[in-house]
Amino acid sequence: MSANFYLKAFVLFSSVFMNVVSPVSAQYTETFEIGITGGQTFTSNGLGFTLTNALTVRTAGGTEGYNQSANFIENTAFPGPQIGQTSRITTDGGAIINIKSLFLFVSLDGGETPSTDGSSSVRFVGKLAGVTQFTVIKTTGFVTNFTAPGNGFGFVDFLTEGGQNVANSSIDELEITLQGTFNYLAIDDFSWSMVILPVSLSSFTAALENEKAVINWRTSQEINNSHFTIEKSTDGTNFTLIRTVRGRGTYSNVSDYSVTDQTPANGINYYRLKQYDFDGKVKDHGVRTVTFNGSSYNLRAYPNPVVNNVFTLESSENNMGLSYTITDISGRRLTAGRINQERQSVDITSLPKGIFILQLTNGKNIKLLKK
Repeated sequence: MSANFYLKAFVLFSSVFMNVVSPVSAQYTETFEIGITGGQTFTSNGLGFTLTNALTVRTAGGTEGYNQSANFIENTAFPGPQIGQTSRITTDGGAIINIKSLFLFVSLDGGETPSTDGSSSVRFVGKLAGVTQFTVIKTTGFVTNFTAPGNGFGFVDFLTEGGQNVANSSIDELEITLQGTFNYLAIDDFSWSMVILPVSLSSFTAALENEKAVINWRTSQEINNSHFTIEKSTDGTNFTLIRTVRGRGTYSNVSDYSVTDQTPANGINYYRLKQYDFDGKVKDHGVRTVTFNGSSYNLRAYPNPVVNNVFTLESSENNMGLSYTITDISGRRLTAGRINQERQSVDITSLPKGIFILQLTNGKNIKLLKK
């Protein structure tokens, strides 16, 4: 969006054992001077932002912004400047950013003059998916004159403001509250950087397939990714590791992963996906559930071992109409049939003594022994 952006740092390093590329951290400073149309949205370096409550982008022209610029954000949209007002700057689509700094103008008289009463303050709250990541309260350092280049705007550095360093906190919303008797605020030269996640997860699902729980996930990119783990629980609290899956390291294309739990428990099965970086950092990608109500395709053969060349095949109603084959242990087909009763006799007089496999077309199978 704005022509003013500064590439802050590139960090590349190589290891004797592996090549790892660290994310690029690019800092952008939005001055609201280029391509801004006003209203309660703006775009900066391709990322959309939304302003809430009274915040709006001023585009009236003039030289009232920081360094005598024309455009800036202020709280003059409905309901207008108010004591105790809370407004928000939110990224579109939940994009994750770091807030680095901004220039702030506050006043007690609706924006006529930069002013303070010595006790009023401004509270900044950074949030990610609605959860507070930091709270910074600015109590001092407010500008009270129009001296250039500030023009009433004072610098707020989230690296040091309030005795904290929150400049690298991952957020998707900055909440700003006027405290005390402040009723007007304006923001200019809004500096931020995009957070590049080590692994961008496109999807994560779990489903019951042929009486097995199949867990699938897809990534659109991976950076410094060592491996994934799938953990299982039957109570949603106590999890046990069931599989470790190697990651792609650093990879910019789509990758698909799958794990199958051959023996889901009756009831609700909880599956948790975690991702591990090479540097030991762990990301929990949440839990998916699969409900298993026991086998709906019961199949039993008796007597087994088979005597007198005949056995009884007992099957559930869900198996009616399914075909079956009997093979030797090498997979060679010897005979076949169809299930048409819950209990039916199967004659294997033509088969020699040995071990055989009876398999339904739904994958269910039984090992048979003929003596």
